[in-house]
Amino acid sequence: MFMYAAQVLNFIPEQCIVFGNSNSTVEAAHDACMKCVVVASKHPLYEFRAAELVVRYLDELSVVNLKNLADIELAEFGSGEQEAEMETEGDDSYPSTQVAVDDLW
Repeated sequence: MFMYAAQVLNFIPEQCIVFGNSNSTVEAAHDACMKCVVVASKHPLYEFRAAELVVRYLDELSVVNLKNLADIELAEFGSGEQEAEMETEGDDSYPSTQVAVDDLW
């Protein structure tokens, strides 16, 4: 199912992130060469050691976590130098972060 979804969306499986709440989801994601984030909610976190990232609730995720999981190169979203320039100029917007969110979802 995950491989089919990647093909239909024209995504590279190794850069896809599957979200789930069971070990069977983790196994299926890994079978498709995808990474998995488990939302453990009421389950003990240690039950999901095979997942790349385990969170209790989705609001614990950050764009940085997801970019790191997807192995996204900074060049795709602008170099680190551009981000540093924006910060020194006092610009509170982060266009590269917004692009990352759009691309991940």
